[in-house]
Amino acid sequence: MSHDSTTGAPRRSVALWLIALGMLCLASIGYGFLFSTNAVSDPAFIVGYYLPHALLFWALFYAVFLRKRGAKTGLVSFAAIYAALLAGAFAAVSQQRQAMTDLHGEMMRIVDEGVDSNGVPSYIEVHPVSEPQAKGELAEVEVFIGEFMHGYAVSRNDCLSELDAIGWNTILDASRLRDDTDLADSKKIIQKARQIVDKYERKGADLLRAARARIQTLNVSGPAKKEMCEGFDLGMERASSLIAENWNLERKAICEVENIIVLLARTDTWTAQGSQVVFSDEAQFAEYKSRIESIQEIVQRQEEIRQASRDELDPWSRGPGSHKGRE
Repeated sequence: MSHDSTTGAPRRSVALWLIALGMLCLASIGYGFLFSTNAVSDPAFIVGYYLPHALLFWALFYAVFLRKRGAKTGLVSFAAIYAALLAGAFAAVSQQRQAMTDLHGEMMRIVDEGVDSNGVPSYIEVHPVSEPQAKGELAEVEVFIGEFMHGYAVSRNDCLSELDAIGWNTILDASRLRDDTDLADSKKIIQKARQIVDKYERKGADLLRAARARIQTLNVSGPAKKEMCEGFDLGMERASSLIAENWNLERKAICEVENIIVLLARTDTWTAQGSQVVFSDEAQFAEYKSRIESIQEIVQRQEEIRQASRDELDPWSRGPGSHKGRE
């Protein structure tokens, strides 16, 4: 009887510390996952960052359960605790990366949907800003980018809607020109188109200024705000000339359409036949054709700008990863 009693106690003691170690490892995984709240994904940094945490957890565990169990048991328990912390941290990093990958895909969708296969502006399907997948500072960045892209898509769709409403996309259709006998409606459309372009250029500038100011309200550290502002300003240095050029191209396209309307208004050598405008005067047809080709060149240049803007979005997918070590 005494022999059974003395062998049962150590087994229960072993079972107790193993159970406690298992529970602590599970808690460590949760701690590593929940408190990996920044955008740091460098493995070397994570390994170094969680070493003091592992030592602290192990010291507390050792004081309670392992004081009489020797160095080997202590080493094994420390390795288990440290591995559990790293497992949680790397799981969090994987989630953060997936969140940024998904957000980057959404940005690319918005840019790609902005034109059809012929390079003609088209409506963007607007999705509501979703709850962030990431955590901590990166969640703030995720929401910030999502709100900005949502605002951009809505503003662009509104601009296209107003242009559609005035008949801009059909201004050179032969059937419409046939009905606009004195071309007075065409001239009104051109005037309204200029006003719309001016209006949405201002709205675009307002959207960018609001985004810059919004950074200051994000729930991130001061250094992270500073880096985001610096990144935003650097991006604007590269993008501002393309944005200005694109709006100027819109105005140039309006001017070319106006030149066509002026050409049609000053001559009676053209007729609308089916879906085509046909000229009986070769010189005037050559001028008309030249204006149309100029519009096509404008569309091509705008497509080049769109592609350049698309390329500029790539750094956003990496997030503010340079501010290592901050929570």
